[in-house]
Amino acid sequence: MPEQPEPIEAETSVVAVPEGTGAAFCARRSVRSFLDAAAEAGTLTKEHMSPFLGDDADLVVSELVTNAAEHGQGPVTLRLELVGDGLRIEVADKSHRLPCTPELDPERVSGRGLRLVDALSDDWGTIEVPSGKVVWAVLPIEAAATP
Repeated sequence: MPEQPEPIEAETSVVAVPEGTGAAFCARRSVRSFLDAAAEAGTLTKEHMSPFLGDDADLVVSELVTNAAEHGQGPVTLRLELVGDGLRIEVADKSHRLPCTPELDPERVSGRGLRLVDALSDDWGTIEVPSGKVVWAVLPIEAAATP
């Protein structure tokens, strides 16, 4: 069973992601704990929050953590932060190899993750840092207005 995530603060949280097959699971639990803590603290209000935020954040975190675990170098760190009207997700690893979006190949079962991140995020990118890289995405918190 994966380790329990560290306690979550309401506005920012940094979690060391365990290595191995439980990495994405631990990261998703950390996202849900973070969103719940922010709602309990009043930083996020459920009335204004998109009903898809938790699911979208789970998917984005899973993709970024899995990419870091498979293609980067450990340790992997997850950082969650409420910024303006968005949830910023950052995944850091020790590799300087930048992520790429391969050509779509209907024969491959992988290679679509960053396209999902792009589709679900308001913005995303990569920051090169002396210790490796940080891949980040910002998800909208509020539900889109309906016509």
